[in-house]
Amino acid sequence: MGRKHARAVGRIETLLRDANGPLTTQEIHHKMSQRWPKGSQAMSTIVNLLYHRKQFVKTDDEERVKTLRSKGHYTVCSWELSEDDPLER
Repeated sequence: MGRKHARAVGRIETLLRDANGPLTTQEIHHKMSQRWPKGSQAMSTIVNLLYHRKQFVKTDDEERVKTLRSKGHYTVCSWELSEDDPLER
């Protein structure tokens, strides 16, 4: 994992730990952009990191949201830290 992605993973972990509960992908992206504006990640990068790192777990909370530009929908997922997170012990 590159330094940029490692830093982003650490920032996501920090945000989830500080939130004391699940955050949606959009909330994570927004909070990262506010807290670390110079090192903010694209939404697609954040989504990939959340899905592929074992320290993040998708909750059962999902919401279908209508897109503004097309007639489609997309799913908003909520995420939390895994119970196996070493910093949680």
